Amino acid sequence: MSAISALASGQAVQGTYIIRNATVRTDRQGRDYLELTLSDQTGEISARLWECTTEQKETFVTGKVVGLTGRVQEWQGQRQLIVERIWLDDTVPPAQLIKGPPVAPEILWQDVFSRVEQIADGQIRGLLSVILDDFREQFLKWPAAKGMHHAIRGGLIYHVVTMLKLADRMLEVYPFLNRDLLYAGVILHDIGKILEMDADDLGIVRDYTTEGKMLGHIVQGIRLVDRYAVRLGLDEETNMLLQHMILSHHYNPEWGSPKPPMNPEAEILHHLDMIDARMYAINEVLSKRNGEFTEPIRSMEGRRMYVAAR
Repeated sequence: MSAISALASGQAVQGTYIIRNATVRTDRQGRDYLELTLSDQTGEISARLWECTTEQKETFVTGKVVGLTGRVQEWQGQRQLIVERIWLDDTVPPAQLIKGPPVAPEILWQDVFSRVEQIADGQIRGLLSVILDDFREQFLKWPAAKGMHHAIRGGLIYHVVTMLKLADRMLEVYPFLNRDLLYAGVILHDIGKILEMDADDLGIVRDYTTEGKMLGHIVQGIRLVDRYAVRLGLDEETNMLLQHMILSHHYNPEWGSPKPPMNPEAEILHHLDMIDARMYAINEVLSKRNGEFTEPIRSMEGRRMYVAAR
């Protein structure tokens, strides 16, 4: 069996994987092929099934477990698996092929609530407690993205906890920061992704919801916080500040934020988000030997990272 993390260009492959995404494409000769994203517990790889049949297009869809043989090649600096034979495999439970965080989501949940309990402002603490309680099931399973960073089962809560740990260090260095606002911003900044993405119990995103396509997770997160703030009777300034943390965390209009951060906690939140997303993406490709460059990192404009001797 070939673990995805160990696959190298030119290697013959025989393994069992889960399809995280399946898209029908058309080549230059007008023939349909399947563009697949395959994963196991070690990682994921892009794959191609050339000249696929109608039956194959209908059979090999997102969420299916497949056995296959093929060969790895390099395409534009990335590994790509060319599928030679493929079949459905019902002998391996899908959960065995799903990557999750290195810490159990239930432990990460305790980390989140330990920060909530440190929040002095009763309104903010109460709002977070109610929202987390209402969305606990999704928060433990949802990825933080469909394919850019933390795109794993439980990736959302893993991303939040890592950012909370970074926030702790920032609060030590910059004691003028408002702990309550910063913790709340970290916990809520991507809460709208629960409404934006149609994910299953394995954390596989089958599609974006209609509202997710029309509005996006920033707007959805703001609307969610506002509904709870009104219901729980938060004062207008607290409600506004929490919404601003979500609104501005992408920093620039071209990244989805119509306003830049306009308070220090929002400024720090953006950078914590960027640091964690980029470090996660870098860590995912650090499988090369010392003295080699990684594959291009899609979420970092295709940059490669050099692996220095440790």
